[in-house]
Amino acid sequence: MTAVRDGRPSSAQPLVSVVLLNYNGLRFARLWESFFRETYPHREILFVDNGSTDGSGEAFRTLAARYAPQAVRVVRLEQNVGYSEGNNVGVREARGTVVAVVNNDIEVSEDWIAPVVQAFASDPKLGVVQSRLMSLQNRDQADRVWNRLDAWGFSHAAPEPSAELEPVFYAEGAAMFVRRELLDDLGSFYPSEFYMLGEDADLCWRARMRGWRVGVLTTSRAWHARGGTEEGSVTKRNPKVLRAITRNRLAMLFTNYGRARQLVFVPGSMALAVVRGALLWGRRDRTHARAVFAGLRDFLHDLPVLSERRRRVQGRRTVPDQGVVPFMMGPIDGLRSLRSLWSESLQGGGADPRAT
Repeated sequence: MTAVRDGRPSSAQPLVSVVLLNYNGLRFARLWESFFRETYPHREILFVDNGSTDGSGEAFRTLAARYAPQAVRVVRLEQNVGYSEGNNVGVREARGTVVAVVNNDIEVSEDWIAPVVQAFASDPKLGVVQSRLMSLQNRDQADRVWNRLDAWGFSHAAPEPSAELEPVFYAEGAAMFVRRELLDDLGSFYPSEFYMLGEDADLCWRARMRGWRVGVLTTSRAWHARGGTEEGSVTKRNPKVLRAITRNRLAMLFTNYGRARQLVFVPGSMALAVVRGALLWGRRDRTHARAVFAGLRDFLHDLPVLSERRRRVQGRRTVPDQGVVPFMMGPIDGLRSLRSLWSESLQGGGADPRAT
């Protein structure tokens, strides 16, 4: 298949690599046609099949054959290496000046890419752009997005954007564009040891530490089903999810904060995790309580590796904490929001695991 279509990429219309990560997403295969119908002329689609066993890889190949000779590559991984490393594989294979990473439960508009390319061209320090995410089930309604990180490392739902390009602390990885220069500047994409959850916040935090900007672009739209990355809905309290996000939240704080804030907010966030686990235990939800405590144990076990990673990250930073934390939710507001989210979760409301 051809590398690009409709001529050669240019500085005005650079090559955009779309990395579509899939794990057993056959139920979402109908959404993937939208990537082929997208009208931006210079793009390639990289389908990373992350150890799927449900025939979804074959379904994508059939779809790609219908739209030949569009630029398509399939990367088949023999086993599920996790969300973070699966995306890393796709990003390493990408040839574009701009790289888009998308979940397999995403449908995009026909003019999804061009507004992002224009935004990058207008602002050389804009490093990460998230599409405006809408609900696939209720297409006129905004999806619930989690672009706000509090000082303790917990994510919170963001309000509706009030500007065409809305600054946010971090972009959700469900439909996110990254500038190639930013990847070269950071020297890496997602931390592979995260496996899943928290990797998008960590990426954007590191980007901000290097002076890059992050925003949501409302003129680039995508519809999100949610639940394609992990079997079942990720808004349910899955023990594996709770364990991963507890470990990754603490790892992110330990790695990215300057020393003074690290000494305050890492122990504070650990204490909040203990409180969360105790609340679950007190309600006889022992499975999920153990998952939270296991995440704490994983973080402590990984401290030697994280210390080395912290040394590398802090050695590259050019913006101190004072230039990053204004984009975060403050510690008091964060605790108030957590109290509400935890109350909802304990009452069976199914709060997002990132707030646990």
